[in-house]
Amino acid sequence: MTFSQTTKQEILKTIRHIRGCCATSFLTAVLKSIGSLTLGYKSFGFVVESENHEMLTFCKHLAEANLGISAEIESSNLNVKGEAVYSCEFVGNIGEKLGLVYRDAEGTMQINNRLDEILPTTDCCKRAFMQGLFVASGSVVIPLGTDDLAESETRGKYHLELRLANPNFAK
Repeated sequence: MTFSQTTKQEILKTIRHIRGCCATSFLTAVLKSIGSLTLGYKSFGFVVESENHEMLTFCKHLAEANLGISAEIESSNLNVKGEAVYSCEFVGNIGEKLGLVYRDAEGTMQINNRLDEILPTTDCCKRAFMQGLFVASGSVVIPLGTDDLAESETRGKYHLELRLANPNFAK
């Protein structure tokens, strides 16, 4: 198991009893960073694909316990490494409850691109949001080695990356 995977597991164990506004902040970060919008007859839905089954199970639990939204997790296919990739489809109006989509004056569903309405304002929710971003789309390593770019084993420095597809959201 990689250092990133271990760190993500530890975060999920630490915050397993997250509730209320912090739970919605965590879910918002996951859906905004790696979620895919699906179109239904009268609604927008969201699907999240990941190799991290534990994270998807955690998100499913948060949606059910805090928003009354059900979700289903399925094994969809294998990635290039031959590992399982899972998908979690949220059934219901999770996008509206999290503020990711809204209905305009004519009742048409629209994607909410106003980040000031999506990003949390309290410290606890900011922490939950960043934890959701990292668990969904982040990686962390400690560079060790003997070349000029690496640190010595006793002075390793963490290197954190978040991979986000939307440049406005990344800013």
